[in-house]
Amino acid sequence: MMVTIGDLHFRLPAKAPSDATPLMNSASPWADVEHLHQLHESPSTSAVTTRTVLLIQPDVGDSSFQQDDKVHTHVFLRENGVEKGSLNSYGYAPRPLQMFLAEIRKTLSASANPQKPFIVSITGDPEAVHMGLRELSSQISGTGPLSPWSTLLGCEINLSCPNIRGVTVPPGYSKDGIKLFIHAAKNSRAHARTTVTTGLKIPPYTYPAQFSQLVQALEETSPEALSESATDGARPHTIQFLTAINTLGGCTWFKNEAAGHLLEPSLPVDSTKNFEGFGGLAGESLHPLALGTVKRLRMMLDASQHASVREIKIIGVGGVTNGAAARRMQAAGAAVVALATSLGREGVVSFDRILSEL
Repeated sequence: MMVTIGDLHFRLPAKAPSDATPLMNSASPWADVEHLHQLHESPSTSAVTTRTVLLIQPDVGDSSFQQDDKVHTHVFLRENGVEKGSLNSYGYAPRPLQMFLAEIRKTLSASANPQKPFIVSITGDPEAVHMGLRELSSQISGTGPLSPWSTLLGCEINLSCPNIRGVTVPPGYSKDGIKLFIHAAKNSRAHARTTVTTGLKIPPYTYPAQFSQLVQALEETSPEALSESATDGARPHTIQFLTAINTLGGCTWFKNEAAGHLLEPSLPVDSTKNFEGFGGLAGESLHPLALGTVKRLRMMLDASQHASVREIKIIGVGGVTNGAAARRMQAAGAAVVALATSLGREGVVSFDRILSEL
């Protein structure tokens, strides 16, 4: 079995059940440059997503995100021997886009028969994202460094990291904000010889109006809505997949202490850096919300009057720590299932275990 999203093909491993969905990793601290080769070489992954890269202007070759290991970290939550998930206070990758692209090129060059796609996760303001997508297009066009693998490179625009200081509202919660990035992606294709399959990574949604904002943004930027030609209705949407969901921000956990002592947050507290022990929740505790987001989103996309919107696929993320969770995500409507917390806890072998449980 194979799932196709745009130009990307997600092939099931030979040992997977024929009715299973492909497995991959989501953007996380465990998908940095040094992890990409091992993720790609795993016999149980069907694709690889990079850690999110922050793009800045005017030079998309730089990263403006400075990781501080004293405050940017993670904890795995466990109570009475039961895994509860994870919390992290990370931001974005402290490395530039070009470093990720060089590692992708190195990995694909070393592969005897490369068929597994990479999805490069990026973020920044709309203009920076526009330039980043143009750079990715140039990489796979003509004589570009990645042109031999033009159908193995996709892009995810991350609209939803909850841990960034100074951001009032992540753009994934605003129809107008979402549309700005869709237009940036659309405009990046205007003169591109080869286009990059593009998706959006969205935050957790907890009430219907938030879903409506997203679907309305997709419908208002669809080929059917923007074109005067009836034949353009057959064109795919600029956005061909949604990664749902990112971590849930504003969460905390406490270290286990002896009775009678004041409990301390598990994540770092540093008032000089505006860190107060809060972070993004992932793993088992996020799973029901992730399932609900994927299910409602799939229902609303399927109900759209715009064919291009109905064709948008979902990569389901959130609490996929075993085979049963992967099956639940599939039942909710995910075409591909991704994970991070299990990868952080166990390493790449987590994919082997989950695949064996399907």
